[in-house]
Amino acid sequence: MDNLVQTVAAGNLGPAFVQRVNVRINELDKELNELSKERDQLRREEECMADRELQVDTLAAMLSSLKDNFDVLSVHEKRTLIRLLVKKIVWDREDLHIFMDGG
Repeated sequence: MDNLVQTVAAGNLGPAFVQRVNVRINELDKELNELSKERDQLRREEECMADRELQVDTLAAMLSSLKDNFDVLSVHEKRTLIRLLVKKIVWDREDLHIFMDGG
């Protein structure tokens, strides 16, 4: 864009050329705005992924701790844990299907 502006400022150019330059400047400005929006969206997605990665790491550590301490839990606490993790259980007369709650 700067090169186009300098070219226009440097000499006596016809109105058709100036109009074409203005159109191109507008196109480049629009493209720049779109790229800026895309960059911002990618940054937000990157932050979201980093947050999810941290959540997964935290959950993995919690599950590891739970595995080591599961025997200490009472029957009521174990039932509550199962209710939190399992969405539904289906018996089709051959197999038991357990559907975990995805959030």
